[in-house]
Parts: sequence; C-alpha cells; structure tokens
Amino acid sequence: MRKSISITSAFVVSAGLLLGTASLQASPASAAPTGNSQSGHAAGLESSAWSSDWANSSFCAAYKTRYTGTTFNGVASCGNAYPNNYQGKITYDGVLLDSVGFQCVELAARYLFYTTGHVPPVVQDASDYAYYIGKDYGYNVFPAGLTGVTHTYNTSLSRGQVVSMWSSSDQVGHVGVVTSVNVTNGNGTITIMDENGSSAGNDKITVSGGAMTLDGYPDFQWTTNLPYSAPTVRYPTNTYGPGGPDFSLTGQYWHSGAPQGLEHDEQWTYSNGSTAVDWATWAPALAAGSYDVKAYLPAVDDNAHVTYVVTDANGTHDIPIYQAPYSDVWVNLGNFTASSTRSIRVVLGDNSSDAYASTYVGADAMEFLPI
Repeated sequence: MRKSISITSAFVVSAGLLLGTASLQASPASAAPTGNSQSGHAAGLESSAWSSDWANSSFCAAYKTRYTGTTFNGVASCGNAYPNNYQGKITYDGVLLDSVGFQCVELAARYLFYTTGHVPPVVQDASDYAYYIGKDYGYNVFPAGLTGVTHTYNTSLSRGQVVSMWSSSDQVGHVGVVTSVNVTNGNGTITIMDENGSSAGNDKITVSGGAMTLDGYPDFQWTTNLPYSAPTVRYPTNTYGPGGPDFSLTGQYWHSGAPQGLEHDEQWTYSNGSTAVDWATWAPALAAGSYDVKAYLPAVDDNAHVTYVVTDANGTHDIPIYQAPYSDVWVNLGNFTASSTRSIRVVLGDNSSDAYASTYVGADAMEFLPI
C-alpha cells in the first residue's frame, strides 16, 4: 500500500526519484476545485494572463533552465538529469507547480494545467498523482482507487495519459506523460515525457510478456481519459511524413525523435542486422507522371546504412543511403514513375549492414515532386 496523502508541504528523498511538492495555504473560493487542489483558481478557467503557448521551451528559458529537447502536446520538459533539479519554486499565473524545482511532479502538474485548465492537485508522492487527477476532476483511473495497482500493460494506457509508477522499496515513485506506445502481443515499449529522470526528458517503460517496468518500478496506475487528440501534422505540398496522411509505421520498436524532423515528429528505431522487423512506409496516391523523390534526414537519430525500397510503375528499386553524413537536408532517391494503376511507394526497414542496435534508422518526411 502506498503512503496516505496530507495536504502539507513535503520534500521527500527516496531510493528512486526526488520529488518536491507544493506548500500552500488554502484560501476560500466558492469556485475552487475540491479535494487536494490548490484554492483560488476556478477549475478549467483561464485568466487574462494565460498564453496559448506558455508551457513550451520558453517556460524553461524563463527559469534560466535547460530545455531537455522533448516536447509533447505543447508542453516542454525542463531541467537536468536526476537528481540535479533544485531550481526553486515553479509557478505559472499564480499557480504553484512545484516548490523545489523541475521535478517529475512539476511536469505532470504543468501538463494537466496547460491541457485542461485544471489547477493541479497537491500531492505528496508522484506515485499518487494519476489517482488524484481522477479524484479531483472526475477522470477515469486504472486500476481504480488510491491503492489501485497493476503490473500489466493494457490498451487503456495511451498517448496523452499521466502514468504513476513505484515499487515496494520506493513508495514516492515517479510520474510522466505517455507520448507513444509501441506494444505488440504484449512486448514493446511505452515512451513517457518526464523530468528529473534522464537528461533527454523522456524514458521508456519496457513491456515483456505483458509485464511493465521502468528503472525498477513494477507498479503502475494511470489516467485513461485525459483529453488528447493527436495533432494532424501539416506538411508542405507533395510532402508526407510522421503524423500526417499516407505515412505509416509497422513493428513494435519505433520511438519518437521529437522535436527533430521537418515537422518535429521524426521516428527512429535501432539497426536490426540483415533482417527487418520495423518498417516505415510512404504511400501517397499520386497522379500519373514522373516524380523526383527525396527523403528528409534530420540532424540526429539517423546514422545507419539503410535501403529505401521504392516501388513504382516500372518495378521495385533498392536505393542504399548512408544516413550519417546528412543533417536536416533533403537526399535525392531518384526519379520514379506513377501510372494510372500504380502510384509510388517507399518503404524503409530497419535492416542494415550495421551491427545489431549499433546505429539509428531514422524516418521522417518524404517529398514526391512532379517533374
């Protein structure tokens, strides 16, 4: 059983991640949220000080703190690798997000505040954060209840949800926001955006035989219906890529490389030797004609020897490319032909002449420019 919650200031150091929580004095307000929530702000209401993009990397800069490079749904991860996050009180619009610094709870609190307008609950332990979001604002939580716990993945754990985790030896635990789920037949990974974890602002829950774990945490609880709609990425004309139409990923080991990429949504996986197990596919419906096809190669997470397999009206063409020398540039794959019955399709697998898991195979935008 996890620790009970008291609405008091807390500063807890555990064997796991360091957590600072809010120290507040509640002021009467008829419109204030109930439960362990800060008073003085009406739930779901925005004040005149609210900015449409206040939670992005500029928030880190406002506190003279590094941006980790990870952003999701308009919210940026700030700070340093664990345990070096003692930046002091973090607030926005008079709402206290964390009294210690850019701790894991600060990120979860800012995400909730930014995406829903709800003033974050005051919670002592990261392990209880998902539960109190549900308790204070009526969102569903799995498993239900303050003592709800699961070790097993199910599909209710999806993008945009807040997930708490802990262990019997670390009841304080950790919390993050799910940014991608790549699980097939009970195996794969779940990427979370977090703070006071890795310096990159993201970590991965490993799923093996359905069992989940992250840095020794086997116990989990998460929200299931926080509002989230995957943004439709708008690529330039004749260009297709991650998050947009006519692009797809298959396999279970793809990872988000955001904010890298033409539209900040690069996908990557590790080289897999001679046999592919993950594929990226660009398959737009093109009018008959000739096209100049180019792949966009971002600055990072793409340094493998790969083969783009292009199928067009004239057959199948293997185009070998060494991704490493290129940085945020277009690389020409060649000229290809679409007919009235067959468009142009590009497939990139994670098969490579590089050793297993020694390099990154990156997939981003593809341009099909009529000639």
